[in-house]
Amino acid sequence: MLSITVSSVGNENTYITLILRHLGTKFEVVTELTIYCPHTGRYEVEETGREIADDEDEAIEAATDLEWAAKSKLKVLDVTDSWKEPGGFPETLERVFQISTSHAIAAE
Repeated sequence: MLSITVSSVGNENTYITLILRHLGTKFEVVTELTIYCPHTGRYEVEETGREIADDEDEAIEAATDLEWAAKSKLKVLDVTDSWKEPGGFPETLERVFQISTSHAIAAE
C-alpha cells in the first residue's frame, strides 16, 4: 500500500503528521503523533486520527478536521509555539492532488 507523508504541524520534538494512502478508488488520511525524547534518543509514535474518503474533496475536508484535532492535541501537550511544514494539512493535500493529476495528464 503506497503512502505519502503530506504535512506536519508541531515543533522539533512533538509533532503530528498527516499521511495519505490510496485504497483503490478511496483515500485514507491518517494522523500520527510523534514525540522525540532527546535524553533517550527514542521516538514515541501513536495514531491520533483516521478517516476514509470517497474522493479528493472528502479527503481534503477530512484533512481540515484532522488538522483542527491535531492543533487541539498539541495544545493539550503544551506545544503552543509550532510550525506547519510544508503547510496546513488541507492546503498541502490539495497540492498533492493537483500534482498527481498533472502527472496523470502528462502521461496520457
